[in-house]
Amino acid sequence: MAPIALDQFQQCVVGFPPERSLVVSACAGSGKSTTLALRTKALVGRWAVPADRILVLTFSTRSRADLTSKISEAIVPPAPTPTVATYHAHALSILRASGMRASIIARRDAYKLMKELLTSLGLLNDGDKSARGTVSAPRGCCARGVWCMCDPNPDVAGR
Repeated sequence: MAPIALDQFQQCVVGFPPERSLVVSACAGSGKSTTLALRTKALVGRWAVPADRILVLTFSTRSRADLTSKISEAIVPPAPTPTVATYHAHALSILRASGMRASIIARRDAYKLMKELLTSLGLLNDGDKSARGTVSAPRGCCARGVWCMCDPNPDVAGR
């Protein structure tokens, strides 16, 4: 990674004390990925924080890929790189580690499952023209087009 001129806020993030957690929130194109890559490099290099003690979370798979690439570029091998994940994927890994059967499904698949469930419960007539409105009503439960569904009951979660 070529030397980059950081503004005062980015310098604050990179030099933030390693024993404290940090949340970085800024607009698109502000240099968050680069700043977080340099922060991670400082944690691993300057402060000798083990990579397995660092968790970098982001909202989208695109930014996860970008961060992973920049962090891999910033940290010189053979140093291990930390976990970089989306919030959804990390939450899913926590659920699975606790023994729950869980999945992340796309919005269209969630709607299909909801329609099947409502139809099987007799709450939706399969030929009902209002099905679209009925099935899209719980839209607020979807976060950015992804649903996280889990159930400790294997008969339900295994669907």
